[in-house]
Amino acid sequence: MGLSSQGVKSGKGTYVGWLALIDLYIIWIITSIPGLAIAPVMPMLLKVFPGTSELATQMLTVAPNIAAIPFTLLGGALATRWNNMKMLYWVCLFYVLAAVALWFAPSMLMLIILSFIIGIGAGIVSPLASVFVADMFAGEQRQQQYGNASAMVNVGLMIGVIATGYLAKIDWRLPFVIYLLPLFPLLFSGSIKKYIKEPKDRHDASAAIGMNQTPSPKKSVSYSQSVNIPALIKYCIYYFVITLVIGSISNYIPYLVGSSVTSGYLQAVLFFGIMISGFALNWVMRWLKYGTYVVTLLAMGAGFLLIFVTKMPVIIGVGIFIACFFYGVAQPYVENKCVAISTPAAAVISLAIYSTMDSLGNVLNPFFFKYVGMLFGHTPLPDSNQEFPFICSLIVMLVCAVIVVIYKIYTGIRTREGHPIDNLPPVYREAMKNGIYNKVLASQHGITTPDTSADLSPLQRAESLIEETKKNLDSTMSDTAKMVQTEKARLTEVEQDILLAEMNEQDAASKVKAAADLAAADAVTASKHAEQAAKAAADADAIAKPAETSTAQNNSNNTNASNAQ
Repeated sequence: MGLSSQGVKSGKGTYVGWLALIDLYIIWIITSIPGLAIAPVMPMLLKVFPGTSELATQMLTVAPNIAAIPFTLLGGALATRWNNMKMLYWVCLFYVLAAVALWFAPSMLMLIILSFIIGIGAGIVSPLASVFVADMFAGEQRQQQYGNASAMVNVGLMIGVIATGYLAKIDWRLPFVIYLLPLFPLLFSGSIKKYIKEPKDRHDASAAIGMNQTPSPKKSVSYSQSVNIPALIKYCIYYFVITLVIGSISNYIPYLVGSSVTSGYLQAVLFFGIMISGFALNWVMRWLKYGTYVVTLLAMGAGFLLIFVTKMPVIIGVGIFIACFFYGVAQPYVENKCVAISTPAAAVISLAIYSTMDSLGNVLNPFFFKYVGMLFGHTPLPDSNQEFPFICSLIVMLVCAVIVVIYKIYTGIRTREGHPIDNLPPVYREAMKNGIYNKVLASQHGITTPDTSADLSPLQRAESLIEETKKNLDSTMSDTAKMVQTEKARLTEVEQDILLAEMNEQDAASKVKAAADLAAADAVTASKHAEQAAKAAADADAIAKPAETSTAQNNSNNTNASNAQ
């Protein structure tokens, strides 16, 4: 997983801090807990609010899921325009205020309304939680964190179910304390803020992937061009179907085993199976490779088979674990695929559409099994055959597996005919055809090109590998030629420097010799001048001596004359 004291590897060459990671997991958990506090207090509510109708109790249970369906889509749309961190802050505040109000609800109607409001908050946060993983992680780390987030949700639900059960024994209001969990993102939102891309950042990242190194003029790209719509539909249908049938475990196991204690243990196995698969997601994916859809469907079918073929709780528990383990593999795996088939700007909407499949599957689950059962002559539970929902789930899984195999065969034929499947959104697909898809910029923005080699025939994969090798070889040869040219240029510069140094040395020697010759000439001239000066001095001495003698004689004669007088 890339753990260290700094946090968890992001897949982008950086780390995500531990506090930010905890904040991310709690954001995921708060999208799944609406309705969790209702189940353990429902018998008490019927006593606290006597005369409550069956419709009111059903509405209280499903109100959060009903609210989540449209508001998940609305949250995805808003997240493409509004500051995501501000959205998170205000929605969590809204969520907490509704949770506090639950403690003072005077009637069942008010409880239903407040539960609906909490469902609104959970719905809006749901696409934010999914896109935050895409913002913070890339590549294999992103896939693993989707698995970890799913696992942590189930850990939270397991703890929540146990805690609310005990709290309900003290007071019917106490289980509502679990709805105060959004206080954590409110208090520690700063820990996650630096990792989150805002709408402008995602639009810039989307544009950058289709560019070369120079920016291109901004232009709006439609959602249909930003997402591979057929792939998104395929993933949403798949997730809806497996969510629809997995709900039969929580809804109908109590009727099958007939014991509330045994039912509680088996419900815990459900959460445990999804939790384990989330933590082991990348390891399981390396084992499954390209058969994920068929294997998960058949494995879930095998789990449902074990559930209804025996009344032994241990075997039923094994069946539940198998079904939920592979459901836990499929859910984050396909969620990661929804990011890969979308541009960064459109990913939040794709994830919002995908997230609604969860609420839709949970809401429609009881209606599906009720009316399908009636179609085959079964009266609604508990008077009907308790094994029917699990038999029906097995049949659905087998039919879906056959459809997937037929689809794979069909796409294999199309591939051999020269029509490889490309999971990229159309705008990127066009960019790749034009040869301007910049993988360096893509990796900088945490975007990885989906691996479409599985959709190619062996011959096409070999041809693709040969072509890529040729490109790499050409690139290497080009780089080598550039290096040779660079070294040649450097060698020429060195030779020029040596030649210039030699020329400068010769010039300096000439100047020294000229200066020495000049100094020698000056010395000769000075010697001549000295000789001339000496001769002149000798001549001056010769002239001066007779003059001195004559002067002395004259002075002597004058003295004698004076004396005579």
